[in-house]
Amino acid sequence: MILRNIKARLYLLLPPLSGLLLATTFPPLDWNWSIWISFVPLLFFWSKNISLQQKLGGGFVTGLLYYSFVAQPFLGVANWAWADFGTIIADNRALILFWVWLCAGMGSAIGLGAVAYALHKLKNIPLLLLFPFTFVVSEWLRAAIFFHFTWGHIGYAVHDLARIRQLAGIIGVYGVSFFICTINVLVLLLIKHILLKKYYSAVVYTCVIALVYAGSWFYGVYRIQENSAPPMNAVILPNAAASAFSPLSFAQALDTALAGNPQLVILPENYFGVPYDLAAKTFVRQMFLLAPMAENAFSMLLNQSLRHPDVLFIMGLHTIENDQHFNSAVLLQDGALRDTYHKHFLFPLAEKIPGRAFLENFWTANAYRIAEGSGKQVVRNREHTIGVLMCSEAMFPQLAQNAKKQGSDFLVIIGNDAIAQNEIVRDELLAMAQFRAVETRQWIFRATTNGYATIINTSGDIEKNR
Repeated sequence: MILRNIKARLYLLLPPLSGLLLATTFPPLDWNWSIWISFVPLLFFWSKNISLQQKLGGGFVTGLLYYSFVAQPFLGVANWAWADFGTIIADNRALILFWVWLCAGMGSAIGLGAVAYALHKLKNIPLLLLFPFTFVVSEWLRAAIFFHFTWGHIGYAVHDLARIRQLAGIIGVYGVSFFICTINVLVLLLIKHILLKKYYSAVVYTCVIALVYAGSWFYGVYRIQENSAPPMNAVILPNAAASAFSPLSFAQALDTALAGNPQLVILPENYFGVPYDLAAKTFVRQMFLLAPMAENAFSMLLNQSLRHPDVLFIMGLHTIENDQHFNSAVLLQDGALRDTYHKHFLFPLAEKIPGRAFLENFWTANAYRIAEGSGKQVVRNREHTIGVLMCSEAMFPQLAQNAKKQGSDFLVIIGNDAIAQNEIVRDELLAMAQFRAVETRQWIFRATTNGYATIINTSGDIEKNR
């Protein structure tokens, strides 16, 4: 009896074990090997003769542990420009409540997998299909509910496995999640047949796992061989913090960039730190003391563009259009602004405030608000169509696909990783950029203010990183 009670209590450790294994697949550990067994303890727990409520509870514990770790970096996001936290009752309460809500919602998503297991038992539906399908649906629902985030999707765990990563080119990050769940179910069935001493069946499952993994691996080898050449010679300007910015340092950086005869020069998000009025063609002087400095540097950039008419310049600017502020990317060529892209999906609780009118009853919001852009996902000149993703938009696969549908030759990601005080955010955003390259089969040039300046090929391999 005592031994049975100990064994029963040990089973209670299985859901937390799954949560911890899933957490190891996320930066900074990035143990991609553990993703193939992370769900096995939870699936074992679900296989016990317990109630549906207990199964749901086990899934919730797994999800809560994993997503608490995944959501933790959001607490380090510094760009909370939308509110004066000094006026909040109990400082940062709203931020903490958001984090708890995020984790609880995400945990519930994995708990739904228990329903799949129950259906498998009751209706004799093959677990091999039902659990992966249910989990991927829960990931999709989680992304739809939480502002379309694909943050923490388990498919990104294989971003360092170049050949397996190529699956995203045909099935996307959700398909890669399905593939991972399928391997986990096969491992569970293998272990259960070994425990039941059904060795012939165990050998069959071993062969199936090997064939599925090997098939995916060889497909990746084939896809990598199809890599295209870089679309153009690009230079990403060195990182620049507003506190260290000066026209002299900018002029030197620009001269260095142009010395290599590039076809494209990219400057990170909000490079000058001052909003630019598109109609007035000037920086907003009454709001920022840096405006004269930005005017000087921008004039240098336009002059260099005149001297190098064949060079494209893409830079991140906060812009003003029709009395609205936007987080934008502008295309310059031959001394003139040729096209503009306004960020579509704003970062929640930093650029966009869900329920803002209600929340402002509890604290004073800043006047500086960023509006959502709409329409095209590209900027164009006569020769090129360039897809643009602004910072956190790398988390949205559909935006990269929209750019490709609109005829993009390659993608540019302009970001500001300086808002993240936690390097996990920078690492995960880079992993997502690798997936966007694979999904679209397009080169990505990624410029960030204080993160990774990266060139990524069509297989998701990092060609240059500094």
